This record gives sequence, structure tokens and C-alpha cells, in this order.
Amino acid sequence: MERRARVIMVSIFLLVTAAALLGFFRWITASPEAEDSVPQLIQFDGSVSGLSIGSEARYLGVPIGRVSSIQLSPAASGRVDVIIDAQQVLPPPGQLVAALQPQGITGLSIIELSDRTAGDMLFEVPEGAIPGLPSLITRLSDSAGDITQSTDEVLAKINQLLSTENLDALSSTVQQVDEMSANIASATGDLDTLIASLNRISAELEQTLPDYQAMALSLNNEMVPAVVSAGNSLRDASDAVADAVGTNQAQLQRLLQKDLPTLMGLTDELARSLDGINQTIGNINDEPGALLFGQQVPEVEISLE
Repeated sequence: MERRARVIMVSIFLLVTAAALLGFFRWITASPEAEDSVPQLIQFDGSVSGLSIGSEARYLGVPIGRVSSIQLSPAASGRVDVIIDAQQVLPPPGQLVAALQPQGITGLSIIELSDRTAGDMLFEVPEGAIPGLPSLITRLSDSAGDITQSTDEVLAKINQLLSTENLDALSSTVQQVDEMSANIASATGDLDTLIASLNRISAELEQTLPDYQAMALSLNNEMVPAVVSAGNSLRDASDAVADAVGTNQAQLQRLLQKDLPTLMGLTDELARSLDGINQTIGNINDEPGALLFGQQVPEVEISLE
């Protein structure tokens, strides 16, 4: 009887131990077959180092499920699809963002869900999926690498800027600036003289301006009416000439066609007569006696031998 009791106690202990192990294993693995769990896809753009199946998922620090699947995304190269079994109601995926969060010094990571903000560096994911960001340490490491590269580039540019050639050029530029400053200082005296002359001329113009204004007013009051009157007189005379030409058009046409040629012929006869008179006067000047005694006959000498 006592032996039977021992067997029964050992059997009960083994059953309780097996049940405890089974419960612990189910709690660790978060079986996706749980009736109250809802699978949710999270797509990470990069490494998910430290994450494994059974890793915890939280929303605002509250445990909401565990990771049930980790695989490379078949649709996007360089991305990882992670499925968590959410055992609590979550906001729509379009309002959430996921990030890896390391747990102490163990190297393990969990998934921390939070509401999206304007500063989140999001990327395009399939419909119904939550974008997953790398851990803060990873982002700091990447930023440190970028900062180191930028620092190296800045230092290289500084070294190039402080090279011997650039320093010599800078020294030459400073020397030229000093020379320019000296030239400007020496030219300041001439500039002051020029400014004084301009001020004097401006003062003289200011004094003579009233005289010019009075002269312009006088011209406007006296000369302009006279010019206008002369213009009107010329216009009246032109109108009178036009009227006279229109009235005597027939007489002018007859004068031009008949009388003018006759007048030109008389002018030619008068010119010839004047030429004859001029010739006669010239002969009288040369031989005054010819007018009284007539024209002398030329003498011919006859030899008597």
C-alpha cells in the first residue's frame, strides 16, 4: 500500500511538472493558434539583429503579443517581414510605426510600437503593414558613420584651404587690399576738393536759378505771343498768295506759255545791242578821232628809186 502511494505521488509530480513545462513553452513561443491573437505584419527596412521568434512586442510599453515569424521580404529586396500575434486591439496600421529596442546588454531586441509623428522617417510598405525602423543604436551608429565621413571631408577641405598655395594667394590678396586702402586714403584729399567744388557749383546754380526762371517766364509771356503772331501772319500771307494764284491762274498760264518766250527773245536782242554799244564805246576810246574824221586809210610807202 505504501509503495502504491509513492508511485501515485511520483506520477502526480511528473504530470504537474510536464504541465508546467508545457505552459511555460506555450507562454514563451506565443503560439499563433491562440484564439484571441491577430497576426500583424511589420516590414523592416534593414537588419533585425537581436530579434527572434518569441520576442516580445509592445505598444506604448504595454505587452501586446510576440513574434511568430521572421523572413526576408519576397517583394522588396533588403527588407524583412516580421509577423507578431497581437492579443490586444491596436490602432489602424496607418497610424503606427514599429522600432527595434535592445534589452540591456543581452543583445536581444523587442518590438516597440508607437503612434506616428511628423518626424518619423517612413518608407512605403504594403497595404495593412506597419513600417519598421531600425533600433536607436543602429541609427546612431549610421549617423556616427555619416558624421565621421562628413568630418573627414570637412578636414580635407580645410587642409586644401590651408595649403601653401592658398596661403600665398591670401597673403597677396591682403597686400593688394592694403595697397588699395593706401591709394584710397591718398585720393581722399582730391575727393574732398571735388566735393567742395560740387557744393560751390550747386550753391551758384541755386542762386542763379531764380534768374533763369524769371527769364523763362518772360520768354513765355513776350516771345511766345510774338512768335505765334508771326506764325499767324505767315499763314495769312500764304493764304493770300494761294488765293491770288487761284484767281489769276489763267493769266499766269498765258504768261508762262506765250509772253515769257517773247520776253526771253527781247532779252536776247537787248543783250546783243548792249554788246554792240560796248564795242562802239571801246573803239571810241581807242581812236577818238574816228568819230569826227572817219576811219583813216592805212598809209603805204612807195620807193622812187
